[in-house]
Formats: sequence, structure tokens, C-alpha cells
Amino acid sequence: MKPLHFSALKKMARSPAHYKAALEMPSEDKPAFRLGRLVHTLVLGGPAYEVWDGGQRRGKAWDEFVKANEDVDIVSTDELETARGMADSVLADMAARDLLVGEHECLFTWRIGERDCAGRLDVLDPLGFITELKTTTDAEPDRFGRTAVRLGDAAQLAWYLDGAKAAGIGTPDRAYIVAVEKAPPYVVTCLELTPRALEMGRRTYRLWLEQLLVCEASDSWPGYVQGIWPLDVPDDFNLTIDGDEGAA
Repeated sequence: MKPLHFSALKKMARSPAHYKAALEMPSEDKPAFRLGRLVHTLVLGGPAYEVWDGGQRRGKAWDEFVKANEDVDIVSTDELETARGMADSVLADMAARDLLVGEHECLFTWRIGERDCAGRLDVLDPLGFITELKTTTDAEPDRFGRTAVRLGDAAQLAWYLDGAKAAGIGTPDRAYIVAVEKAPPYVVTCLELTPRALEMGRRTYRLWLEQLLVCEASDSWPGYVQGIWPLDVPDDFNLTIDGDEGAA
């Protein structure tokens, strides 16, 4: 069995059925993912990339370019310009620069019980902290914070902190996120996860892992609920009728 990565584990947040489906189907590589990887490369170092400036992504020239560069990301000039603006903004931010000092793109493995686990840290300061670089549409601290919690970032950082210690690659006890917006002026926000946020994240990933182990042992992968779920309305529900709403 392959080592468990957080990107797979967090699929359990939706349902075991979604986790299993994600393992069986290749994930779609969206432009937002490609931009994120490109920003990581420009800021932290990473995989090579090639720029396609030949217009639309089709035709003989495009097919030949893809074949010649099948092992690297192919980005447009517009994507590269955006990524460079984002990267320059991160590297110009004094707080962000301090949080990017350490080992970059650090791969490591560890075990939780009998389960092999793996992670890739954006930044590891072995004696102090870990940092994740995130791209976002809105880095306003309160709004980004709510989004980060909803997307499982607290669980991800707790997973990495615990994993780094278990793997013996350091004893970091602090976790940070450097968030950069995808549009000019490419605002950067640096956030430190509080002990309460990390503890919540730790409880979250442990719950997902417990559910996953049960599903693997039973080979049962339910969806959201089993059986029939009651549909009710709150006491203060205000009924409005729209003749087109829900028309079948």
C-alpha cells in the first residue's frame, strides 16, 4: 500500500466514497493548480517548466511541444507573468522572507501505527517552524483564515508538524502560512496557527484517519449518510414561492 498523503486523506472530509473515487481516478490538473506549482518553483525552487507562446493549445505544433516536454509543466506567458508578480511580492515581504528560511520542498515519511504516511513540506526550520506557501483569491486575514480552516489547512499543518517529529527530521513547534493573492497588487498575508487551531487540526486529521482505517478494514466506502435522512425546516423558516425554482 502506498504511503498516505494528506492530499488524499482530506478527501475523507467529504465522504469515504469520495476518498475511494479519488484513488481510482486521476485528478484533473486545473490551471489554478498549475499556477500554484509555478509560484512555488519561483519562490522555493522546484520542478522545471516550459513556456508555450504559440497561441491556442491545439494543433500539430502544440502536440509536438507537449511530446517534447511531457515531464514538465507547460505554462503560458500570461501565467508566467502572473506567477512572477506573485513570487516577487512574496520575496519582497519582510515577514514572508523570514518564514521561508529553511529546507525547501522537504520530503519525508513516517508511520502512524501500522500505516505508512508521507509529506512534502514547503519550508522546514528543523528547530523552530514549518511554513506552507498558499495562493488565494483573497488574503484578507479574517476571510482567508475562515477559508483555510474550511479547506483543512489547520489539519494539514498539524499533520506535517507531527509527521516531522515522528520522522526524526526536526522538532518544529510552530506553523505558518504565507498567502499571496493571484491578482495585482499580489497582496501577501502571513499567518501563525494558534495552539488551539493546531489542536483542532490534529483532532480533525486523526478522526479522518480513524474513519479511513475502518473503511479499509471493512472494505466499505459509504457516501454522506446511510439509510434515509430526514429533511426538515427551522421554526423561523420564511416560505417563499418561486415557480421556476426546482422545476423539473
